[in-house]
Order: sequence, then C-alpha cells, then structure tokens
Amino acid sequence: MSSDEYLRRTMNTDEWKKLKQQGSNHYKTGGVEPIDLYVAGGMFHDKSCSDIIKYAYRSRREMCPQIWKLKEDMDKIIDLAQKMKAFYGCDSNMVYEQNETKP
Repeated sequence: MSSDEYLRRTMNTDEWKKLKQQGSNHYKTGGVEPIDLYVAGGMFHDKSCSDIIKYAYRSRREMCPQIWKLKEDMDKIIDLAQKMKAFYGCDSNMVYEQNETKP
C-alpha cells in the first residue's frame, strides 16, 4: 500500500474538514486552498512542522513583546498540530505502540 493510500484510509476526514473551516479567513478563497496543495503534493507534514517551528521561534520573548501576538502564534501552532493529528487519523482515544510507524 502506498503512503497516499494509507493516508486516505487513516485521515479523519470529518475532523479535517471541521479544522479547515476554523482556519484563518485569509486562506479561504472559495477555491483550492494552500493546505489542499500541500496535501496533494505530499508536503503537508513537512510544511506543518516547518510552520510550527517558525511560530515557536517567532514567539520568543525578545521577538514578541506583545502578548496578543504571542497568543496568535500559539493558536496557530495548536491549529497546525490538530490538523496533523486529523491528517494522520490520530484519535485522542487511540493507543499507539511505541514502535508503530506511519509512512
């Protein structure tokens, strides 16, 4: 089974759709969203990890003295992490083996 087939079988599509609707309005164009391109191109995981690192780095105390901006960045990290969990079909009630891997 290819990794694309695996992801299509494991993705929590209901949760994924709900999380996409909660995302930032500036990405909602009514057409293809950037996140859809990342998924279709097999780049979603790497792009999400990169963005999480970017927001965490940007939120350092000396870089982000405004608390409202810090909150925005933390919310973006949470949003991306939740989307990654839905993308991989991770359910909070599921138990994973320590050595279990996904493609």
